[in-house]
Amino acid sequence: MRITMVCDFFDPRLSYQENLLARCYRESGHDLTVVTSTAETLDAYLSNRFSTDARTDTLANGTVLLRLPFAVDLVHRLRLLKGLSAALAASRPDFLFVHDINFNLVVAARYARTRGDCRLVTDCHTDYSNSTSNVLARLALHPISRRACFLAALPQLERVFAVTPQTVRFAHGEYGVPRAMLELLPLGTDVTRFRELRDAGAREVTRTELGVAASDVLLFTGGKIAPSKRLEMTLQAFARLQSDRVRLIVAGDGDSAGAKQYFRDLRFTFSSDRRIRFLGWTAESDVARLLVASDVAVFAASQSILWQHAIGAGLPLVIGDRRARAGEEQDVSYLGSRGNIVITDGTVDGMVGVLDELVRSDDWRAAMREGSLRTASEKLDIQRIAADTLRAPFGTDSRTLA
Repeated sequence: MRITMVCDFFDPRLSYQENLLARCYRESGHDLTVVTSTAETLDAYLSNRFSTDARTDTLANGTVLLRLPFAVDLVHRLRLLKGLSAALAASRPDFLFVHDINFNLVVAARYARTRGDCRLVTDCHTDYSNSTSNVLARLALHPISRRACFLAALPQLERVFAVTPQTVRFAHGEYGVPRAMLELLPLGTDVTRFRELRDAGAREVTRTELGVAASDVLLFTGGKIAPSKRLEMTLQAFARLQSDRVRLIVAGDGDSAGAKQYFRDLRFTFSSDRRIRFLGWTAESDVARLLVASDVAVFAASQSILWQHAIGAGLPLVIGDRRARAGEEQDVSYLGSRGNIVITDGTVDGMVGVLDELVRSDDWRAAMREGSLRTASEKLDIQRIAADTLRAPFGTDSRTLA
């Protein structure tokens, strides 16, 4: 099958949903073209640094990567890739996956209508906690502009994939996506890679490199550091743990000047605690090794793909944000049915209590670990998720939210 993915950003070295899906499509033998912007790094994309020159590369696994400049870029939110129509005509996809509801989706729908036998799907990552923080977004971007893009594409769309239950509600409420068209498709993780790392002894090797004893309890946190992540809560809670057998690694850095300064201040404040290691920005392959080497993942707030990767690595997940509870803005209950997630009361005291008990109880950590492994296998295995994206528009789907 010929598959084309369209997205605003794609760096083949990363492990975002688009990257993992692309890898699975190719491993399944499909011909794959990825059409994206000219930003080759996450920093360039977040800083809105784009080239005006188009370029085509072929990746080692055979994926054709076509980078196009933007023809339209409204407030760095609504964008259209220049030459997208021609790119679709050239790649002639049987299955067309447009990531995000935007102008690209409208062009893709026009191609699907003309082609007749091309299956078109899109996805949505937005919800009320991350996309209505300013008046422009709340009153115009979502209820008017993105909604109009969706409605224009609706006759050709087979499915809209939503990455969380809250995203399902947002897409239905703000864009008018019919419930029958929505399907929950969680951000996935490469379960096979984590299993291979464990089997290859990466846990033991990485802990030795970090100076962490086999009897120590290693906690992991990190990602893109920003005040919204409330890293100070995690550090404050950890500093109050009295155990000498507990260690904390922080893998990540700020992605803006303000976030970098925030992180520098935290590193200075907690520099005297020798149990904490600040590793800075860490390559994706090294993050996977660090997760496999760890015993518990702890995040104070603000969901990221690292939460899913931590579950994929079999880690108990401690979250310090009450909004992660069922029905709340950051709802992760769909990932915690196996007892693998603990959501604290949102205070430092609450996090101290949970971490202290987890550090002391080998049995509790083991039970939560088993819950994470089962959750990863049942819900987050990217190979199963990739298969579901193809199964839904081609006849058999398993996750429809009616």
